Amino acid sequence: MQAQFVEIRVTEEKGRAVFAIKKIPRGTKLFYEPPFFLLPAETEEQPWTDDFIKAEGDKQGMTAEKWAKFKGLYNCFHDEENIGATYHGRVLTNGNDIEKKVKDTPDIPFKVTAIYDSFSMISHSCAPNCTQSYVQETSEMRVYANKEIEIDKEITISYLGEDMFGEDRKQILKQRFKFDCTCRLCKVTGTALTEQIAKFAEIDSLVEHSRFNAREVILADRQAYLNKLKDLLFFLISGDLGGGTQRRVYRNATKIMAIQGTSCTPQMMEFGRLWYDYTRALFGEGNETAEVNELCRDWSEEKGHEVRASWPSSRLPLKDPLSETEEWLWKIK
Repeated sequence: MQAQFVEIRVTEEKGRAVFAIKKIPRGTKLFYEPPFFLLPAETEEQPWTDDFIKAEGDKQGMTAEKWAKFKGLYNCFHDEENIGATYHGRVLTNGNDIEKKVKDTPDIPFKVTAIYDSFSMISHSCAPNCTQSYVQETSEMRVYANKEIEIDKEITISYLGEDMFGEDRKQILKQRFKFDCTCRLCKVTGTALTEQIAKFAEIDSLVEHSRFNAREVILADRQAYLNKLKDLLFFLISGDLGGGTQRRVYRNATKIMAIQGTSCTPQMMEFGRLWYDYTRALFGEGNETAEVNELCRDWSEEKGHEVRASWPSSRLPLKDPLSETEEWLWKIK
């Protein structure tokens, strides 16, 4: 963990949690850390017994000190029969499903569950101030500020893989992590709740209409596609969205970059770069380069020509991604 930005504190309500020790600008990498260890997917043939987890950890260099830290992680399944205060319960509570690349088969990542130390202490919020990403080659987890964070504010991420309405979110969090979410989005009731549902319905509609799947439609009417993306971006700027929506919008940003160099108009290319810059500055620096290059390869094979995705990292993040992107959007006709 990078001590210059955050620290772990003990709270009465949540136990250990992560807090900002200074004002943090949007786009800042707060910290990064490798996992304690990785586990293959649990199967009927090989369940995650304590003996199996211990053996896998030992093979990956877990020391007595690291095991002590692992045993100190929260276990939300401590009251459940057959799990209790076990290694298994801590893995279920703190495990993160990721994809791992290896040298022998770099193009075929395999799914594993990674358990981290400090990252496991970050609390959930349906409107988080941070987002997370991991590096496939090293399994390193990285945490970025997706908005400006004031000193002494708690660092939060979304535990949910996709956006959903309030009651659905609360139900999933209760089932999976055994807690009642009390973030400000989940406290919404009455008229405000109705407006929130309408907002999520609108963002769902915009995301659906801006998907990159129908490539022929995009080629035929780039301006219509551009207008949808502009609507989506303005909605993103004005809306207060959960982490799942952020990830879906971010994926769209990487996909639009895949059309770089394919005879699109200069305005479209400029918008694509700005869209990419904006979302990277806002949501962090994940595995976007690899994802875009993969999309470009797919496009090349389909269209029969080579496409390259390349942009200087020195341009990112933007000093003021909101105002700079808005200014350019108004210029695009």
